[in-house]
Amino acid sequence: MVLVTMSKLPRRSVLIGAGTAGLAGILGSTPAAAKAQQVEKHKRANEQFAVETTQSAGNSVHWILPGPRRIDPYVFGTPSGGPSTPQRGDDHIAHKIWYFEQNRPDVVGLLAGDDDHDPLPLPVGLPEMARKTNDEGDRYTKTKIPVPFGDNVAGSDEKQKLDGALDLTYIDRTGFEGQETGEDEIDLDIWFTDPAGNDYELDIHHLERHDGAHLHGRGVVTGAYMHGITSIGTPLMPTQYAFGSLWAVGDLLVNGEVTAEQNRDRTIHLMTTQTVRTADYNLAIDEELPLGDDGNPDPYLGSHSQTHVFLPPIKETDDGPRRVPLKTAFKPPNGKPQPFIHFMFDEDEVRIDRSAHPSKGQK
Repeated sequence: MVLVTMSKLPRRSVLIGAGTAGLAGILGSTPAAAKAQQVEKHKRANEQFAVETTQSAGNSVHWILPGPRRIDPYVFGTPSGGPSTPQRGDDHIAHKIWYFEQNRPDVVGLLAGDDDHDPLPLPVGLPEMARKTNDEGDRYTKTKIPVPFGDNVAGSDEKQKLDGALDLTYIDRTGFEGQETGEDEIDLDIWFTDPAGNDYELDIHHLERHDGAHLHGRGVVTGAYMHGITSIGTPLMPTQYAFGSLWAVGDLLVNGEVTAEQNRDRTIHLMTTQTVRTADYNLAIDEELPLGDDGNPDPYLGSHSQTHVFLPPIKETDDGPRRVPLKTAFKPPNGKPQPFIHFMFDEDEVRIDRSAHPSKGQK
């Protein structure tokens, strides 16, 4: 039974052992697979343990605005199909749509669109028509469309109305892409504000078993590489190590209430990862990670971790996940409510609980 609590509860020491699904097996013979194998040797890749992350109010946070994203040649390749592959472009997206038509027709509408909803291919790739190139045409440079993963941000160091607090424990008992999520748990207490000072809370109904449209780990995942070249989550985020990650379905409360029907039954994603924002708060690409390593940019505030809160423009409907804009209370310069939320806790404290090995389900 999934335990989802929205109040602050006394923390338990929880570490549950379960069968692991090796990440290297999922990734195949890619560089990320080799890195995953190295991590697995140190008992850190897709091992089930409890991860707690906290941040009190008054510390650094950022609200991510719609904006362009640098295109990573390591992830997206080059226009000529050079050595950096896969390109994760039109062919990749078309193959995903074909696969889901054969196996999960209920989720095709998210990536391909239908009579009532526009397509949203970003969970699996980026169409070539949405990419800019340099003058020579041999290198992708950045997205033509605004996305939720760029460098257009508002920070609490500039916007005094920006703030938030987080108290979250991830407990993964079912492993990566386990068949059930009933033994996974989260304990969550969260609130945050937008640059105008509007207040947001999350009312989570249940952990998401799988939306079917893209690989993301089901429910709670701990100790796994995600995004970038991994095919886990959108490739527009860099390949990064996640201490903990959750996918859930719930409602967005704006200033204490659900202000629009489209804010109900939303896809909700939180993840606590290695820092992927540079000292000037630009989102890194794979070749710049890990931040602070020899020759790489320094991390923001010298931190080793960040917690992301992401509500994409995806609503769970009777027909499966569909592209439906979120209705926030914040309006970017285009004057329309921001259709997604990407909020960053920059000064979180992360603790990994390996202190006990109780049997499954033991408190």
